[in-house]
Amino acid sequence: MRLYLMCTYSLCGADMPSWDVHVKWALRMNIPRDVANYVNSVIDCSRYECPQDFIEFLLREFERDVARYRVGPIISYVERKAHDISRKNKTFQVLELKFLVKCKGDLSYVRAWYLHHLLDYLEGAPSLSGEEVIRRFKERMPIELVIDGQRFDFSQIIADIVSFVHKNLEEVLRDVRKSP
Repeated sequence: MRLYLMCTYSLCGADMPSWDVHVKWALRMNIPRDVANYVNSVIDCSRYECPQDFIEFLLREFERDVARYRVGPIISYVERKAHDISRKNKTFQVLELKFLVKCKGDLSYVRAWYLHHLLDYLEGAPSLSGEEVIRRFKERMPIELVIDGQRFDFSQIIADIVSFVHKNLEEVLRDVRKSP
């Protein structure tokens, strides 16, 4: 049985940068278009449907470790995956990153994940300076994970993304803060 996760308009957060903006900046960072689009669909629940391999990964994770994830968050994630839930919830940040590292095996997916969130952070805080948003982003995002006993350090990826966005901050802010 194929399981789809649907987002309603109100859950999908129409106020975040469009996928065109996310893809534009991913391409400028030399992240392939298909990678950027895939990561957009994981983070934003494709605004309509989550990728099947991601759903299957989540179900395996939840089944394997129900006590750790608790039933409430599982139901929330699997049944109504709120738009950008990983921006607000560390458990879901870890799950998405774990999936991208373990199942995709290409760090360009991780780069796209961090870039997507930084663009959303910049759009979501229009009263803050870009510098302040970047500072808060660096404080809130996971820097390292241990997956199946292997340590992954994302500090260089974060530094590269922050440096890139910082160098292009005026244009990035124009794009994300005017995006529908």
